[in-house]
Amino acid sequence: MKTELKQMGLQVDDVFRMVEMTIFLCILLPISVRWFASKWHAGIHLHRLVNLVYFVDIVRRHSHPHSWILNTPVFALYLFDKHVFTYFYKRNKSPAMKRIRLGQEFMVLYWDSPYGFTDTVGPDYSMLMNNSSLFEQKHVFTCFENRSGRELEDTNEEGDGADTYENESGDGHKWTVGVVIRVFRRPRSPVLGARDRVSHTQRMYDEEPLMLVTGPRQGEMSEMVRLTSSCAVAFSPSLSAICHLILCLFITLASLLCPP
Repeated sequence: MKTELKQMGLQVDDVFRMVEMTIFLCILLPISVRWFASKWHAGIHLHRLVNLVYFVDIVRRHSHPHSWILNTPVFALYLFDKHVFTYFYKRNKSPAMKRIRLGQEFMVLYWDSPYGFTDTVGPDYSMLMNNSSLFEQKHVFTCFENRSGRELEDTNEEGDGADTYENESGDGHKWTVGVVIRVFRRPRSPVLGARDRVSHTQRMYDEEPLMLVTGPRQGEMSEMVRLTSSCAVAFSPSLSAICHLILCLFITLASLLCPP
């Protein structure tokens, strides 16, 4: 009677994949998720590296032909959206900004968008300082819109906390979009670029606000509330949600001044 031996043979590539997936999925992936709360600027790059390695490891194997058909087109669309669509669709390069500092922790930015108003509330705009490093990501902010059409006084009195750039007409600052931004002053660690030793919002607060602005795009609240809706909407402001309240006040003001 022959005794059948139950054996499993492993190639070098199989051993490599087990070690690789253990390091990336069991060690680096939890670290990247943990960094999202305190080191987002580094955690997002580590997270994407794990995703990239996992994708390459799947599609390189001849035993996974279904991944070539299903995963590759989706990954190609992601690259197009990440590096082309989000940078060049509704692009507004270095618009004239008016910055009003509200103490040391907050500021308000106003600028004129060439793409008009949205038919909803709380549109999202992405912002990136022009002189940012290669690894700096665009930052998404929930904004409000100037439905009343009123301009801001173009004053630069010392101590008023207001700065205006690229606007010398003296006729007031024309704006269609505004955003309230909280300034984070914690030094970055690890530092990924020489120009990004502090947070992006602190650079927006301290430096001349010349930046790439893309948008508007629909935010989380945008799909839930439409201006054509007849239902009553209540807003509870907190941090970026204050933009929804400001926009609601602008809509109310515009309806009182210019009734249909």
